[in-house]
Amino acid sequence: MLILAILMATAPQATTSNPLIEELARCLLIREDAARLACSDVAGRRLVDASRDRDVVVVDRDQVRRTRRSLFGLNLGLADPVTGRDEAAERIETLDTTIQSARAERNNRWVLTLAESGRWATTEEWGGGGEPRSGAKVTVRRAALGSYVLKMEGARAVRVQRVN
Repeated sequence: MLILAILMATAPQATTSNPLIEELARCLLIREDAARLACSDVAGRRLVDASRDRDVVVVDRDQVRRTRRSLFGLNLGLADPVTGRDEAAERIETLDTTIQSARAERNNRWVLTLAESGRWATTEEWGGGGEPRSGAKVTVRRAALGSYVLKMEGARAVRVQRVN
């Protein structure tokens, strides 16, 4: 019962559901206590077994949010990298984070490792305001045509792309 409540509270609303969850939901509609308990025991066992076999994975909203943030900027060919559905309301448009490390490349371009979302490379020369440094606060935002722009405090914005 608790698993169903967790799934229903945390899962995005979908037009279809997992058959194991639907089976358990049907059991909960049974009025007679003994029949509802027997049905729920069978359906619950199937759901728990599927979870142990990793056929069904239960995640909470915070896990989904952290995963989306860690995948920000990667082109995985999906509308939403976590669910695979087009969920514009859940899509991250801006990521506020910090630089973990910065490495200068040729032509005043940089590779930056960000605290939450992997490595990013500048696709244009770094402009005024000082070089990127560890611990600096940055904002990465979606821009036109699938591109991204990174802005460090005190520096002009530069176009970047996710490396990994």
